[in-house]
Amino acid sequence: MTTLAITDTIQEWFFREEGSTEAVQSLDAFMHFLWWHSVFWFVLLMGLTAYFVIKYRRRPGNMYAVPSPSHNTWLETFWTVVPSLTLIVIFLFGFWGYIDKMVSRSDALELNIKGAKWSWALTYPDGSGSTTLERIDEGGVEFPVYYVPENTNITLRMSSTDVIHSFWIPDMRVKMDVMPNRYTGYSFTTPPVPDDADKKDMWVFCAEYCGDNHAEMASIMRVVSLEKYEEWNRDKLKGMNPIKLGEIIFKTKCVTCHRVDATENSTAPSWKGGAQFLGQTFGYGFPVQFNNGTSLEARDANYIRESILNPQAKVVAGYAGNMPSFDGQLADVELEALIAYYQSLSEHGPKMDDGAVDTEEPAGESPADAATQDSPTDDTAGQP
Repeated sequence: MTTLAITDTIQEWFFREEGSTEAVQSLDAFMHFLWWHSVFWFVLLMGLTAYFVIKYRRRPGNMYAVPSPSHNTWLETFWTVVPSLTLIVIFLFGFWGYIDKMVSRSDALELNIKGAKWSWALTYPDGSGSTTLERIDEGGVEFPVYYVPENTNITLRMSSTDVIHSFWIPDMRVKMDVMPNRYTGYSFTTPPVPDDADKKDMWVFCAEYCGDNHAEMASIMRVVSLEKYEEWNRDKLKGMNPIKLGEIIFKTKCVTCHRVDATENSTAPSWKGGAQFLGQTFGYGFPVQFNNGTSLEARDANYIRESILNPQAKVVAGYAGNMPSFDGQLADVELEALIAYYQSLSEHGPKMDDGAVDTEEPAGESPADAATQDSPTDDTAGQP
């Protein structure tokens, strides 16, 4: 088997397919260089060791070992300089690759990433998130899909709401820890869409064990043409029923902890109206007891809003209060849709028509911008 064939086999084992961008191909080539560099020196050193063990072994009849030279200037210079030169090459290629990932281009599209147990939340510059969910197998988990344009510089600004996660896109051959109370991030260029397809899906995983549902902390980054991305970005909220939009957001950000049925759940309160356990009845319009001894006669929209934006203000009795704040992670239209979905799960919820989210806006404004301008703001939002 030739060296090229072995390299192709290693490529298939490690990466499954060839890199789709020049940057990824460069990383793959660097990995192969490290591989063959390590193989060369391992074979050379182990071969010399075996040779010397045999050649200079103590033979029968020799009481003492043969004296060895105490010094050889040429040999010591060689085995110091040559390996050092290869290490310098490795350092330079590694440093250039690191700078390429850490320094974003001036024209890069900045995406905000929030990691939380156990989901990724991507926020676009207009403040909106994903409105698309896909299930890879029947009965399996639905994952959010995030659209990005092809051949575009992307920079990520990432943080965690709880523990350390690691944002990993295998197709980009790079991952980065996502930490609470600080920002991390890296940059990359999206690959082109294949000529025989209208999209290219790149999986996103968490590469840092973070708890029970770590294996399900995934999403899809979908690369599409610039025209299709602009069309999707412009129309992603138009014509969507608020309850349906709220359900999508729930499945994107909330489903790992909350339930929408009457199944007992010790992690977080159920959203299902009328669900009973822990001595309480859950859902919109039902009373609630808090850990601090206070109570609320009925869960209303103000309580729901406060629980989303400031979840530690009133922790439901019997729960630890581990929910992170979603303040700043939801556009106003998304927050309203989430409240509408919560209300729809209870018999006490208001009657909802089949109308769509009103996202019509003057020319030049994004749906999220219009929602922000049309919705009243209050510094004490969420306080009942």
